[in-house]
Amino acid sequence: MNMRTVRTRIAAVGAATVLASTGALVLAPQADARPDTQDMVHQVASAPYSWLFSTGLQVYELVEKRPVESLSPPADEFVMRKLHGPNDGRAGSARYVYLGRTLPEAFSVAGAHEVPDRQAGALGPLDPKTLELDPDDNAALMIWQVAGRIGEVNGIGVVTPYLG
Repeated sequence: MNMRTVRTRIAAVGAATVLASTGALVLAPQADARPDTQDMVHQVASAPYSWLFSTGLQVYELVEKRPVESLSPPADEFVMRKLHGPNDGRAGSARYVYLGRTLPEAFSVAGAHEVPDRQAGALGPLDPKTLELDPDDNAALMIWQVAGRIGEVNGIGVVTPYLG
């Protein structure tokens, strides 16, 4: 199976998970047209970490979690920085993979209220050096983490336009 097929299956599973979690109904025209989720997850889990960078997937490391008092109820935000290769980042930091729209070099996103270790909601673009909000970047994007730990990756998220 080639890399394009694996990427297509990853995107299909991610999109199907998002649609299912929002209550949308997905009808498959043929039973064999659906991706084999178990097979795809096994391929991602058994693939070497360096493979993610050759596929064009967006890989980020968790720099820190910090409290956000302005949210009600209060929550932590994930501060994320882009990794450009398998040797980038701090040893042992949590790694996340994102599908969909292009993300900025650094961003923050809140943890889901129901599951604080999952990312959910609008992202705030950050200055990659200071990790403070970047007032010049007004990316209108949101993230939904659709899967937890798979292999060396702590989570997989889908990036979409901000829906308000």
